[in-house]
Amino acid sequence: MKQARILSLISLFLIVALACPLTFGQKPRARAAAKPETGSLVERVGATGFIQVEADSFRDLSPRQQALAYWLSRASIAIDPIIYDQFSRFGLRQKR
Repeated sequence: MKQARILSLISLFLIVALACPLTFGQKPRARAAAKPETGSLVERVGATGFIQVEADSFRDLSPRQQALAYWLSRASIAIDPIIYDQFSRFGLRQKR
């Protein structure tokens, strides 16, 4: 239960950090016109397809905010099997 709460707080922090376009001391930037989406499918292995997602607003972040977003995304990937393993002793096996 405690791990689920921590994961929820980390996820909430990541969403808030990326959803707020302005930070103190920064001026609002004009948004670029939306580009038409072109083939975002990068690779296909069997029935599984891998897509590439580009967020234009990521470029508007400061280098420190970009690094924070990167490391928070890596942390959320790393915590996933740990959370499943702690749900029950069969959690990770059931996920796979």
